[in-house]
Amino acid sequence: MKKILTICLIIISFSTLAQEITTKKGKVIYDDKEVALIDKKKKVFTISTLDNTSSYNFVKSDEKLANGVFAILYEVTNNKTNEKII
Repeated sequence: MKKILTICLIIISFSTLAQEITTKKGKVIYDDKEVALIDKKKKVFTISTLDNTSSYNFVKSDEKLANGVFAILYEVTNNKTNEKII
């Protein structure tokens, strides 16, 4: 009984303390505050600061693996250093 009660309390605490991140009209909203801009053109997502300075690009690609399963991969590029992260 104590284990069930402990698990229930942990689940309740996670759900009440969770922070909500949403997107609306090209803006990323975190705890009801705009924190970034997002732009999607086909398979390229661009994350920018609020002053429209481009920070990261996410390029989506679909690949078929050897076992026939399709995988969705994202290549992340830092726009300041042109370094590919993933």
